[in-house]
Amino acid sequence: MAIITTGANENRSRDMKSLSVRAANIGADSADVLLEVFRAVPSAGDGPASQELYVQRLVSVEPNQLQTFDNIFAVP
Repeated sequence: MAIITTGANENRSRDMKSLSVRAANIGADSADVLLEVFRAVPSAGDGPASQELYVQRLVSVEPNQLQTFDNIFAVP
């Protein structure tokens, strides 16, 4: 299974309330998509100390379809 990641999306200067993610399947077969969203737990120094998983969804995306993950709310 291929793993595609955006890596960390740092958002220090904006007050983000929600997140939407889209996955497109341009292949000929169905594809399973696992969406995982983490919150960076701050450390005493500069940068995060760890990650905390707060959203995990597994969906099947049919061929030539676009799946939108809406209402993924950011945690404080």
